[in-house]
Amino acid sequence: MLDFINKKIQKILGVSLTTELVLDKHLFSFSFIGKRPKPLIISSLDGKFFNNGLADRLKGMVSSYAYAKYNKLQFRITHKNPFDLELYLSPNKYNWILQKEELCNNLLYSNAVAIIDSLNKFRLSTLIRSRQHWFYTNIDFIDYLNEKYKKNFTYSQLYQELFKPSAYLQSHLDTFKDKIETGYISISFRFMQLMGDFKDIRGITLSETEQKTLIGQCIIIIKRIHEENKHIPLVLVTSDSQKFIQELSDLNYVFTLPGEIGHIGHNNNEAIMLKTFLDYYMISYAKKVYMVYNDQMYKSQFAKYAAQISDTTYIELKF
Repeated sequence: MLDFINKKIQKILGVSLTTELVLDKHLFSFSFIGKRPKPLIISSLDGKFFNNGLADRLKGMVSSYAYAKYNKLQFRITHKNPFDLELYLSPNKYNWILQKEELCNNLLYSNAVAIIDSLNKFRLSTLIRSRQHWFYTNIDFIDYLNEKYKKNFTYSQLYQELFKPSAYLQSHLDTFKDKIETGYISISFRFMQLMGDFKDIRGITLSETEQKTLIGQCIIIIKRIHEENKHIPLVLVTSDSQKFIQELSDLNYVFTLPGEIGHIGHNNNEAIMLKTFLDYYMISYAKKVYMVYNDQMYKSQFAKYAAQISDTTYIELKF
């Protein structure tokens, strides 16, 4: 019966529903009883679909908001797992908090829309406006929407309409007020498990000798970038390797942020969540943002999207 419903929904709506989403009774059900809810676009990253990092989650939310905005539909976010988004971010100019009475998981009136790559973005044009659509996506499709709807919205504009730091996050950001006022550039390094700090989603671990060589190369790059930006006194370094961070203590112009390092897609540790949000916003406050990588390291988009919050100059440097 559920397979039949799934096929009918796909045919009528032109959207792709996964068996997992349809069968999960906690997420969706099917009933002819109940009133029709208000049409909504709901950005949902509840652990059922994606386990990506913070930047991926946020760009999916911002893109979903762009779709709702272009189509004059109300927009909400629900994100409780692996962390409650409302603990760290609050509505700024638009109230995106989903109220309990607005929620509908009846497939008669609502459905999931999984946007996982460019191949299924065209399905957005077939969505029925009177329904409640739950968007599951971690990709940035703002450029696609701008071209389709002849607009020129930017990530920073949309992000700033949606989000501001919560009082909790802002209280931690305020502890770095002097650094923000002085001014700094930020340099990010994503080693994954090259340094052997922790097990990541993929990658090798280098030998101790190879680790020392790589650390030395990265420190030389920090010194060079600092020399090229003499008018900016401080350098914020963010990294997923505590071992690397510890090697920077002799550089008196470098500062790092305290906290536990980890990937939010694979942890529900509050200290890791807070550290990730602090890194994200402190990068966004920088005068200039660098992402440094080589063939073994990962060219993360974390710093890129942090820079886009405030339209800060962003530079990728491969060595």
